[in-house]
Amino acid sequence: MLEQVLIQYLPLLILLVVTFFTGRIIERRHYKSILKWEEEFSRLRHTSIGRRVNGGAGVTESRLVCGEAVVSVEFFRWFVGLLHSMFGGAMREYESSLDRARREAILRMKQSAAGASAIVNVRIEHTPISYGMSRFSGVEAIAWGTAVYKDTEI
Repeated sequence: MLEQVLIQYLPLLILLVVTFFTGRIIERRHYKSILKWEEEFSRLRHTSIGRRVNGGAGVTESRLVCGEAVVSVEFFRWFVGLLHSMFGGAMREYESSLDRARREAILRMKQSAAGASAIVNVRIEHTPISYGMSRFSGVEAIAWGTAVYKDTEI
């Protein structure tokens, strides 16, 4: 009896263990690349405040810039999230995906604003991505703002 149960659920257990470890490795690599990228773009400031930039003096150009990122959730986190959705509670397993998507969207926005002095009036939106039967599989984030190009630092 126990052997039959083990044989029946062994593939699921193997899949959970494999996706747990591979997901952690992929997440660490992604965070490492995000940290490197954040250091690279640390000079370019961004703010959610749509303030005037020194009265507009010296501004040579301003334009809309945006960045998008989609981060998927591996099977292990999806499975744990499914359990949480059935029994209730905070779904912390998705917070990392949301954080990575949001940070990468901001970095891609900064990348599209090459040469800008600052990015003002920044907005960020995120949307869950689902496949049939409301199964959560990832998150999409978009960040946009106004890149201000100026001869001197803002």
